[in-house]
Amino acid sequence: MKEVNFLNLDIKSLYEKGKQTLETELGEILHEGDERLILFQNLFQIQVGEQANINDAARQNLLRYARGEYLDALGEDFYFTKRLQAQKATCKVKITLSKANNEEDTVIPKGTRITPDRELFFENMEDIVIPKGSIEGEGKYIAQEKGSKYSGIGKGLIKYMVDVLPFVKNIENLDETSGGTDMESDDEYRERCRASKNAVSVAGPEDSYRYFAMSAHAAIVDAVPTMPTPGTVKIILLLEDGTEVNEDIKKRVLAECSQKNRRPLTDKVEVASAEIEPYNINLTYYLDKNQGTEERKYKKNIQGENLDNKEGAIRDYIKWQQNTLGREISPDELRYKIQDAATYTTTDNKKFTAVRRVEITEPIYKKIDPLKIGKVGTINVTYGGLE
Repeated sequence: MKEVNFLNLDIKSLYEKGKQTLETELGEILHEGDERLILFQNLFQIQVGEQANINDAARQNLLRYARGEYLDALGEDFYFTKRLQAQKATCKVKITLSKANNEEDTVIPKGTRITPDRELFFENMEDIVIPKGSIEGEGKYIAQEKGSKYSGIGKGLIKYMVDVLPFVKNIENLDETSGGTDMESDDEYRERCRASKNAVSVAGPEDSYRYFAMSAHAAIVDAVPTMPTPGTVKIILLLEDGTEVNEDIKKRVLAECSQKNRRPLTDKVEVASAEIEPYNINLTYYLDKNQGTEERKYKKNIQGENLDNKEGAIRDYIKWQQNTLGREISPDELRYKIQDAATYTTTDNKKFTAVRRVEITEPIYKKIDPLKIGKVGTINVTYGGLE
């Protein structure tokens, strides 16, 4: 789409026009080194900056260019859509006592904290009561802060007690944490504003259900309405990074999509998580011996700062694979991301990769069902050395 500018931003033409006007007023040609021309050149820089600022301010009235608080105002006033705010992640936990209390109930006080790494902290939202005579109980924990970094922590990894209770043996999460999100980005919010026109129908169109489902929670990156049987609308949800959809989010989506002014009377709405298509990563990569001085840097770019595949090209592929429903499992994309993470530019501006070869045993190419996502199982990445 063609760029929209409200003012002329062609610096060369503005400069020539301004210089010509000045020379006409003075009645003489100005040459390089003339102090009057130098003064004009200094003032011209200010003019160009102000011209750009005024143009940018005018473009804030257009959805495609608006950002920040200007986009918020535009979205709310003209598209009746509010930006989704950051949310806290939640999980279910199991509390195991040192021994059963046969005399009275055992209470785990609200605010008792646990952590997976002594950096991210979770606490119980309310008192958890373990009935007398029982040695185990379950409850709900929530992150102390909002943000996506609290989502996706695997089962059993949140197990270190911060607030130690003498009668508690251990507390650990029973499922993967989910629901934690950052505030909706400008690009994501802008797309929902564009989709808001689909919300005006009560005839049950696919785009309408999708709009309301994605507006229910910031963690939802995709929602696909299906009709498994006549009169039943089943909405398949996909969360950021492929995290399992918890019951809280399902209830929010169901509430958003089931209101009488949003669905036909004959529609019964159901909500479900995307099904998983598992795959493994098993590969060996080799770097160019001529780029040996940058060996450590390229390994980090591929496998992350600690070479544990929690960052870098391997993690980028995993996120790419599980952020879209129905995306085929592609070893070629994995190879590309590894090669792209180790690129360098020569003195004549040619771009090359320091990766000599990548031997991929798993995954193999596979098309998957449109309502499934590929989710990684075991990860085995080996560095083969320089060659």
